[in-house]
Amino acid sequence: MEVPQDQLSRDDNRVWYVPHHGVYHPKKKKIRVVFDCNATFQDVVSGQLLQGPDLTNALIGALMRFREEPIAMMVDIESMFYQVRVPGTDADLLRFLWWPDEEEAVALVKSLRDLCAEGGFSLTKWVSNSRRVLSSIPAELRATELKDLDLAQDALPTE
Repeated sequence: MEVPQDQLSRDDNRVWYVPHHGVYHPKKKKIRVVFDCNATFQDVVSGQLLQGPDLTNALIGALMRFREEPIAMMVDIESMFYQVRVPGTDADLLRFLWWPDEEEAVALVKSLRDLCAEGGFSLTKWVSNSRRVLSSIPAELRATELKDLDLAQDALPTE
């Protein structure tokens, strides 16, 4: 859903674009999106969101419990992040940044590469679902699985 122009900013500054990046799993041959909802910038999020208790198991405890009985099971909730409903009053704290226009995305790639190069940094492992954007990135700077991709005919990553 696109944010209406009049809602791009708020008087109380309760707006946050969730940082995210793709992670490639070589055995599954796909890329999944990982969201960093704990990220902060100038204390913007940590002061706005309430944090619940840490319900994850300590690794050592989980490993020990796996030895208690002969049968163990584990499961993952598919697409968990996308299925959690957020109250409308908090929705502005979970915004995502997408580029609707290939021209803007290509320009952003160039700007980011140039800006980072000025500081001596090289941006690598680029991934995109746009042939035009990928073609603007030198093959050696693309993610490993995309370096030999024939942009004219090979399928692009979809996840």
